[in-house]
Amino acid sequence: MIFISPFDLPDGLKDKDNVLLVKSLGSVPRCVQIGVPKCNSELFFLTVDDCHFAEDSLDLSLDKFFEACGPKDAMAVIYGEGGNLMESKYWEVKTHGDFRLPGIDQSWKIANQCIMHKSYFVELGGFDCESFEY
Repeated sequence: MIFISPFDLPDGLKDKDNVLLVKSLGSVPRCVQIGVPKCNSELFFLTVDDCHFAEDSLDLSLDKFFEACGPKDAMAVIYGEGGNLMESKYWEVKTHGDFRLPGIDQSWKIANQCIMHKSYFVELGGFDCESFEY
């Protein structure tokens, strides 16, 4: 597990062999660009929030990914905030005015939390950090 953060790890994670902390004050895409090359696995799970995962949700997500996805797929993982699950339309680009721009297909889904193959992310060139909102 890789954390890119300006903060120290909590005590429960400091001595774990499979946990890495990279100190950075960077933006979300910069932190992802730093973290993905350090990932020692075939897949990476992009989560850019201070979220709490429900019990077994990561295992269930990985099971679904291996069942339904190929090497060039990314699987969005939806979440709730404040104990509420957002309506499915929340995850549609067309719901958000900021995305009603030329070049943005309105049928796209929002995937700010996703699972994908590291090799494909690298092949695509990662994020375009200059065009990222935050």
